[in-house]
Amino acid sequence: MFEYFKNIKKDRHVLQMLVIRDVFSKYRKSILGVAWSMITPLSMVGVIGLVYSVVFGIPLISFVPYLFSGLTPWFFINGAIDTGTGAYIISEGFITQTKIRTEIFPLRMVLDAFVNYLFMSISFFVVYALIKPDAFNINMLLYIPGSLIIFIFCWGMANIVSLINLYIRDYAHLQSILLQILFYITPIIYLPEVMDKRGFGGIYKYNPLHYMVDITRQSMLGAIEIKISVWLIAIIIALSTFVISVYLTKRIGRNIVYRF
Repeated sequence: MFEYFKNIKKDRHVLQMLVIRDVFSKYRKSILGVAWSMITPLSMVGVIGLVYSVVFGIPLISFVPYLFSGLTPWFFINGAIDTGTGAYIISEGFITQTKIRTEIFPLRMVLDAFVNYLFMSISFFVVYALIKPDAFNINMLLYIPGSLIIFIFCWGMANIVSLINLYIRDYAHLQSILLQILFYITPIIYLPEVMDKRGFGGIYKYNPLHYMVDITRQSMLGAIEIKISVWLIAIIIALSTFVISVYLTKRIGRNIVYRF
């Protein structure tokens, strides 16, 4: 484990350069630039919120914060895992032609997705302040440890899926389907009680992404009652995922170069 972090520290300047390049190249020659990282989720929240309001009669003022606080961590998870799948593939030139430590490449993708997550979080808090300014409280500070937990989870997942994709190139296509399924079985656009009433509560309770989304949502909404059990489960899932990913990464090591 120590060696893993040591390798990343040695190439931290390369990692920093790649992340900055990724962020700026994404919005280069774009009129609105980084604002798109806020406009895209805002438009999605607006459309889904409007549909739910018209079709199901759910008040926008109460549903929009719930929806937005669920989509924010989901976009981060989805983005980190989705781009993390190709972390080694798109970095083939660096891996085969340089001695840069391979550990930085999945982390590169996670950091890029994390930047979008931060901008999306800013959008949420601005909207939430306009809708429910009196809802802000000290519990919102849990957003910081919550974000750290979800970051560790995404980092571990990016490490794992990037390795899987090296050995099974069809995995990226399968993963897109899996992420779509996980989106709908994770209480993001609906309340958990909806599943409970229909006897499907076990579906989301055994879904690790539910706990990642829930701890972030609790902190962003400033929930008065903090679900300690949910936080403990989320911590265990995040740390377990990361430790397993480090073990697999260390076991394969520079042999990655032979998979291209």
